[in-house]
Amino acid sequence: MLSMDNLSTDSLFYCIVQSTQYPASSSGNTTVSASVYEIIGISTEVKVGSAATITCKTTGSEGGVSVTWESGGNTVATGSGITLNEGTFINGEQVATLTVANLQQDTSYTCNTVSKTYTHSDSATVVVKANVFEIIGISAEVKVGSVATITCKTTGSEGGVSVTWESGGNTVVTGSGVTLNEGTFANGEQAATLTVANLQQDTSYTCNTVSKTYTHSNPASVVVG
Repeated sequence: MLSMDNLSTDSLFYCIVQSTQYPASSSGNTTVSASVYEIIGISTEVKVGSAATITCKTTGSEGGVSVTWESGGNTVATGSGITLNEGTFINGEQVATLTVANLQQDTSYTCNTVSKTYTHSDSATVVVKANVFEIIGISAEVKVGSVATITCKTTGSEGGVSVTWESGGNTVVTGSGVTLNEGTFANGEQAATLTVANLQQDTSYTCNTVSKTYTHSNPASVVVG
């Protein structure tokens, strides 16, 4: 057996075998290839309508790799809100990126890499998800006994969200001086409101939102008093 600590190039070794008891010998050629490297596809999550950058990282490919991208069986090219950067091979690593300027839906991409030095290729699939949105609870202060309206605002959830309210561990529903309005999703935003007709004391509410399009939810706490 022949062991090498740091193989940097393809190498050909000539192995000679000779019997210790008989005048017989044999030989064979053995090739060790240094063309294997690792490729990692790094997925990401972003808000609907925002820019998304996904990464394809290769390590151990001496001389770097050529990178192409595919999605849905089609080649992805720069243009129409898409920017590709093949990256530069430095210190044994190369990071290629694909940026989508305005992501509207979950999309799967495949990163194809071919070694520039050896006859080796590889691929990795990465996913960019558009299911993340932000939620802001807007608190309010009012006089005792007056009408109080608090707001739960979401941004970036394509298709809008379903909204429920809680207070003190109990679900808040319309009735007994309380009015709920889920709001309408428009231009990437939705503002839900909770109105108390006759506020008598400081009260904390939690607004729970669930995307109508994706499997994502988020809460926010608001206080009226």
